[in-house]
Amino acid sequence: MPQFQAAFMFGYFSNFPFIEEAKPEAELCFVLCANTGETHHTPSKPIYKFNEMKAVCSDIAEKWDNISPPKNAVF
Repeated sequence: MPQFQAAFMFGYFSNFPFIEEAKPEAELCFVLCANTGETHHTPSKPIYKFNEMKAVCSDIAEKWDNISPPKNAVF
């Protein structure tokens, strides 16, 4: 979902700005689809969506070692 990619960019740049005093603007965080040429802008509540993504990634990382690879998987 491109909107979640834009929300990730907004949340990431909010937490780790290029310049210390800089703040991202939601209107400037967008994703351009290289296939269709469409732009997908930051959805409403981008920080909430960013925090949800962080929580899910943390949950997956916590359980990762206990997940068996699928049959015939090559890593």
